[in-house]
Amino acid sequence: MKNWIPDALKHLRSNDAILSGIIGKIGECKLERRKEYFKSLVRSIISQQISVHAARSIRERLFKAVNNRVTSSMILKLKPLDFKKIGISPQKQSYIKDLSTRIQNRELNFRRFATLSDDEIIDRLTQVRGIGKWTAEMFLIFSLNRQNILPVDDLGVRRAMMVNYKLKQMPQKHEMVEIAKNWEPYRSVGSWYMWKSLEF
Repeated sequence: MKNWIPDALKHLRSNDAILSGIIGKIGECKLERRKEYFKSLVRSIISQQISVHAARSIRERLFKAVNNRVTSSMILKLKPLDFKKIGISPQKQSYIKDLSTRIQNRELNFRRFATLSDDEIIDRLTQVRGIGKWTAEMFLIFSLNRQNILPVDDLGVRRAMMVNYKLKQMPQKHEMVEIAKNWEPYRSVGSWYMWKSLEF
């Protein structure tokens, strides 16, 4: 897979003075691909609406329960009591099982994703219970390394845009799209720098 990050940085530096300054401060983009697609989605479901620390503990218990073989078939072998001991709520249990079942039934086939557009992948992923548009967009950015994703529902990106572009209030979705016009076709990298800018 061609490393397109250098091209993205060159483009962003040339087309957005504010982002250029952020890139200069933060340095090279370390947007690394998470290749274990199923595991990545399970992690996302577990992490919903709980603290980072709690999510990490639950993930570790789940991975241990399946001997670190985080596959759909291994997950479907777990009983409701196993999930309860791990600390996964009945609701999230149903989400993880729905994801696992769709993979087993080949309704969801990660190998086909290379041929699909961003919107087609979002459409397929959001058919899974518990996976919304934001989770699908995070998957596109961090697992598939798709170049041009702008997660307009992400609070971090919204807040970073407000701070960095000196807006009086949090930008609306259409305003975020307008700001990120100059980032295209590398809005994923622009979004990554927005998140990172909040750490400084």
